[in-house]
Amino acid sequence: MGEFSDAFARAMNAVYATFWSGMMKEPRFVIPFAAMGYRSKAAELQAILDDVPDDPACDRVVVDRWAAALGLTGAYHFNSYTTG
Repeated sequence: MGEFSDAFARAMNAVYATFWSGMMKEPRFVIPFAAMGYRSKAAELQAILDDVPDDPACDRVVVDRWAAALGLTGAYHFNSYTTG
């Protein structure tokens, strides 16, 4: 799964770079990811972030939707958090 999982990481890193590139008005951060062909996947993942409310209660929704977009549905599970 080495090379396969690297593609997932690069797609998620592309979103991060795209976000900060826009915030800092510094387009050079996106160049390597665009050159590797991750511009459209980054845009798809960013659209999910834009669509889901910025609320910790929605984090699971973001994870599930990103997993679906990356072909990772069913590759993970959530454990319920409980105290003491």
